[in-house]
Amino acid sequence: MTWEQLALTMGAVGGLLKIVLEYRSATKETNHILSKVTEDMQTIKKDAFETKTITIENREGIRHSQRYRLQHDLHVALERGYTTVRELEELTVLFNSYKSLGGNGAIETMFEKFKALEIKGE
Repeated sequence: MTWEQLALTMGAVGGLLKIVLEYRSATKETNHILSKVTEDMQTIKKDAFETKTITIENREGIRHSQRYRLQHDLHVALERGYTTVRELEELTVLFNSYKSLGGNGAIETMFEKFKALEIKGE
């Protein structure tokens, strides 16, 4: 092998070595990035679970508050024996919201009786 051939071979080997080292460095960086993305995804998953739990608890609390309010207002109107246009509208909106949150049962029975009341005033 001549000195020229040896120099060319050494240059080629050096170039290949540089490519291998750059690839290795890029692989380490890629692995680091993937590790960080995995950590971030785990945090997002945990946060989403906590948010879902809070949302469910809030829905239940809102439904219970609506149930209490409906039970009170429907009882007052039924005892009174009539309702008004405004009261009918407002309690219908509240009842529909209550139903959309999964409410039913005794409130639904009371609401049906309430809707049958005579409408006076307003």
